[in-house]
Amino acid sequence: MKYAIGSNIIIRTIKSEENIDNFLHSFINNNFDGDILSEGDKILGIEEGGNLIGAISLKLAKPSIYLDALILPKYDNRKIVTDVLLTIVKYLHNIYKHRNIIVKSKKNDYAHRQVIEYLGFKRVEIDKENGIYIYNIFVPNPNKEK
Repeated sequence: MKYAIGSNIIIRTIKSEENIDNFLHSFINNNFDGDILSEGDKILGIEEGGNLIGAISLKLAKPSIYLDALILPKYDNRKIVTDVLLTIVKYLHNIYKHRNIIVKSKKNDYAHRQVIEYLGFKRVEIDKENGIYIYNIFVPNPNKEK
């Protein structure tokens, strides 16, 4: 994968032998498919200033991409979350034919929900039992012939 670069962050593939903070270890404990363009599960690292500050889990299952991000608590702020989501959504829409991106947020995580909604994601479902809001965004493929 080429690096996806935002204003302050870099998103890149994660190498299994990298030293990962314990907070992220459980997030990355599966054996993810390393081919970024194929279907299946992927894991990407989020860097700021050369430090690994989080990870993104992707599941590519046409016609959708399921996205879940985990950012270390000391970096988890509105600016970083906005930069991460903008960067990964732009990147995904440029390289995949999938056009529907699905994200989740905890019901009481108002800051994350506000960023998600600000970026154009629409709430499509509420998992009341687990307190999870599910959002999606659909963007037509600009490369598709008219």
